[in-house]
Amino acid sequence: MKTIISVNGKPILERDYSNALNGFALNEQGKKFSELQPLDQENLQQRVQEKLIARELLFEEAMARGIVPTNEETDVEIDKIVSTFPSPDAFASFLADSGIAPMEYFRMTRQDLAVHQLYDRLRNELPEATPEDIAAFYQKHRDALQTFPRVHVRHILIRIEDDNRAAAHAKIEALRLKAQTDDFAELAALHSHCPSTVNGGSLGFISGPDVDPDFATVAFTLEPGVVSDIVATAFGLHLLKVEERQEPRPLTLDEATPKICRMMTELALAQRLYLLIAALKGQAKIEIHK
Repeated sequence: MKTIISVNGKPILERDYSNALNGFALNEQGKKFSELQPLDQENLQQRVQEKLIARELLFEEAMARGIVPTNEETDVEIDKIVSTFPSPDAFASFLADSGIAPMEYFRMTRQDLAVHQLYDRLRNELPEATPEDIAAFYQKHRDALQTFPRVHVRHILIRIEDDNRAAAHAKIEALRLKAQTDDFAELAALHSHCPSTVNGGSLGFISGPDVDPDFATVAFTLEPGVVSDIVATAFGLHLLKVEERQEPRPLTLDEATPKICRMMTELALAQRLYLLIAALKGQAKIEIHK
């Protein structure tokens, strides 16, 4: 297997490099790397090279600091990944199609886990923000520190099983027609497959990140009092009715403080990582193989 990059004598193989290129291209542009324009390919290659080098350097730093994930920790992390596939066999097929042996995947996962544990250690070493720092950050960024828009929404959910798709669609369509004249909360209490039936289908006030994106798109564009068209999500088929809207408003300092602390911590961690990677690169032997 061809070596693309060497970091202190450790090879980054063509397979890993290719997988990273395709992964970034898919996440950022929804395309395979080969489908990108030449200039986009060149830019992505440069960024992926930098990220792979940084990951290798940070792994070496983690090992030097005695951060060595156990086999049990690594197995737990792999189990989390396997659970996102339809079955263990589907995961095994994915590895085989990618040309990755199970022990190689174990090594890759252990390496990623070590880097994340290094992040956690560096984060925990950061000093806590002082009240003065928090207040200064709040004054500088207060226009961006707002509540999410929220809506009070009721819904009716009809779940779909493999053997009842037609029946589920017929039932939700019939309920959609009845909801034009009948009380929506009563219909939800009688027919919905969601635990919210006890509250007449009410989910209370929700913000966009709280719910399925397709559900949120309808909920935040629907006029109060109007029953939606049928909405399909991974949970089944829904009808929505918005009761009330709450527009965004500025957060008070007390409300914003937890968010400010998280933001300041992540900014400080990013700066620390940038300086650490720059220092490690300055001491490393890095070779790019054409």
